[in-house]
Amino acid sequence: MVAESPEEAKVVADQLIEDGTPHAKELILKAQIHAGGRGKGHFDTGFKGGVKILHNSKEVEENAREMLGHNLITKQTGELIERNLPIRPEGQKCMKVLVHEGVTFSRELYLAILMDREHNGPVIVSSPQGGMDIEEVAEKDPTAIHTQPVDIEIGITREQSKAVAQGLGFEEEYLEDACEQIESLYKLFVSCDATQVE
Repeated sequence: MVAESPEEAKVVADQLIEDGTPHAKELILKAQIHAGGRGKGHFDTGFKGGVKILHNSKEVEENAREMLGHNLITKQTGELIERNLPIRPEGQKCMKVLVHEGVTFSRELYLAILMDREHNGPVIVSSPQGGMDIEEVAEKDPTAIHTQPVDIEIGITREQSKAVAQGLGFEEEYLEDACEQIESLYKLFVSCDATQVE
């Protein structure tokens, strides 16, 4: 759930714990800005990281206080540089945080749908080497990033969603569900008139 104040973030965390949510032993707090690299970013106050793994609602409240109302600077938001020295951090102001329970997973994948000038329309970008730093994956191993253009007039086809799912390494028993999830994400992308969804 999204919170706009440290106190509200604490209430959300308390609710997750009280509801007995199975994975609420770890609480995840994420700064909500329109940029990637939040986990490795830093705030204009010096506070490090826009994604935190925490263990109780008090920690959620304290960390939310460090994030809300401050600019989060990531590789994608940049800094103004003059004479090779940062003169003013740019970043984006964090006005909301997301609080949710931890999730246990065996592997990380990357999937995004975005508008691409080169293809003059939407593309699906995917990688079986997912995780927090997809930019680093692209730099170190460009062959690990797969791009699938989608005709804006036709929309995503089952053939395309299947190719993406197989490229991500989904085996036959999970292929149908993966295709449905990819197609649903594309429908969300279109219905929200988004420029990018991950």
